[in-house]
Formats: sequence, structure tokens, C-alpha cells
Amino acid sequence: MNLPLPEDDSEPRGDVVSVDIDADLHARIDALAARTGTSMFMVLQAALAAVLTKAGAGTDLPIGSLVAGRSDPRLEPMIGSFFNVVLLRTDTSGSPTFAELLARVRRATWKR
Repeated sequence: MNLPLPEDDSEPRGDVVSVDIDADLHARIDALAARTGTSMFMVLQAALAAVLTKAGAGTDLPIGSLVAGRSDPRLEPMIGSFFNVVLLRTDTSGSPTFAELLARVRRATWKR
């Protein structure tokens, strides 16, 4: 099953969805990440995957994330932005608990 997304054929561009995370939620996400040996990014990725699966997007979710490409010191004198997209597949099959889903995200992320 595919997740139906709104589209506008006249403008082939994406959109932005802003999410505010208050200080309390930030602290709780950080604490969960610390307890599970993950990062806040992994917690948010798992949460996004869970929401997308509940919305009908399926159980094999490719989630892309921008990464900065300035890790090579030889690029420091160059002008411009260097970005890449890392595609992380998230498997939500079998109705995992959030802890199980987070462990899957951790394993998939550390394979890189």
C-alpha cells in the first residue's frame, strides 16, 4: 500500500513541515537515546517511521536525510555547500514495540 501524498503537477517541488520540540520533550528524547545507546536522530527516525507506517506507508520505509559533506579536510578551502543524501531503510514489519523498532534503526544505521 502506498501512502497518498498531496501533489501539485504544476510545481515539482517539496514542502516543509515544521515540528517544534519543547525543552521537556527534547530532554526526554535525549534521555531515551542515552538509555538505548542511540542518538536523538535515531529516536526521531524511529518515531517518523512508526507514524508513516500507521498512516499506511507500508513497513519497508526508505527515509532520506541530508548530511554535510565537509568531513574531508581537503574541502575546507573550497567555496560552496557540499551535501549528500543518506538513505536509511527502516523495517517496521511485525508490529515491533518502539524499543524493538529503535534497536532496528540502530543496527541499520551502524552498518554504514
